[in-house]
Amino acid sequence: MATNADNAFAPVTLAVYRAAAGTTGPTGATGAPAGFTDMGALSLDDGYEFTLPGAGDKTITKAFANGGTVFFTSRSTSDDLPTWKFTFLETSVDVIEFTLGVTIDQDADAGHFVWKNEIPTPEAMVLDLIDGKGDIRRDHIPLANISAVDAQTIAGTDRLAKCVVTIEGDFSQSLGDDGGNFERWETKLKTPAAG
Repeated sequence: MATNADNAFAPVTLAVYRAAAGTTGPTGATGAPAGFTDMGALSLDDGYEFTLPGAGDKTITKAFANGGTVFFTSRSTSDDLPTWKFTFLETSVDVIEFTLGVTIDQDADAGHFVWKNEIPTPEAMVLDLIDGKGDIRRDHIPLANISAVDAQTIAGTDRLAKCVVTIEGDFSQSLGDDGGNFERWETKLKTPAAG
């Protein structure tokens, strides 16, 4: 079977926005989300990774009934959460405050913060992957937590202090009647035009 190039999605741009948890999220795939801060340049050369949790745990119980053996299988959902991993390229106040979970005090000479090991405060996030044809895949994560910040390496003459982060999407009641971990829009998945 031949590949349908119209169905391919090759992202060339990644945009990430943040806001306080509880900020009203977007209602569609287009336009900058109102009330969210643009986090600056991100690297697609270093990759973008999205992972869903596995099937969860399976328990098999052996029982005896009427002289025979009966096996019952039960399954519980995974304790893992969906994750997104990407690389910030810019060292801005917003990026540092988000990735390190700090508040930066600024004056004319420098910015200053004190870091301490704490449970991160969840934030709302919107991630946009955009391909060369302008098609968008937008994820809205109402309760995003940083689960990992990779080692920040500055070497040689590289002027970019790359910061690789992994975020998790916690369950939120704000998504629909039953809640959820994230919502997604994809312009490639719209109903084809009649013709």
